[in-house]
Formats: sequence, C-alpha cells, structure tokens
Amino acid sequence: MIEVDDRWCARRIPDDFITRSGEAPGRISEVVKENWWCHDRESRTKLAQALVPILKDLLRPGTEVTDEHRDMCEGVVFAWLTQVLTSQQQTT
Repeated sequence: MIEVDDRWCARRIPDDFITRSGEAPGRISEVVKENWWCHDRESRTKLAQALVPILKDLLRPGTEVTDEHRDMCEGVVFAWLTQVLTSQQQTT
C-alpha cells in the first residue's frame, strides 16, 4: 500500500538532493535509501536511476527546486512503488 509518507518523501527528494554533497548518483542513492530502506537494494537502485534525469538538472548553477521537480519525483516514486507492490503480490 502506498502511504501518505511516501508522497511527502517523494516530493522532498529534490530538496534533500540539493542539500547533499558529492556526485549526483551518490546523493540520489542516499535519499532513496533513507526514505525507502525497507525495500531491497536492487529495487532502490532502479528508483535512484529513474530519478537521475529529473535531479541532474538541479546541479546547474542558479537552478532552484520547483514544483515541477517535486511533481516529477512524486510520479516516478509512485510508479516505482506500484511496480514493487505488484511484484510482491505476485510472489505471495
């Protein structure tokens, strides 16, 4: 089941991403791991990879987080969670 917290966390991804240091993939992986630690590493990696195109834009100087970034991250997370939950239901 997709929780309200998942929505909040998904919308916070861009804000959390820009406050971290390091290369983009590492930053994204940290944010994903902190928020969806209960999912296996392979699933989290898929989510992180799906977020790269959205978040790499934020690495350009002067770029600010917008609601569009938040909306796109929310959509990616919800699609990922739907896929993960569907997969879990099929294996049980």
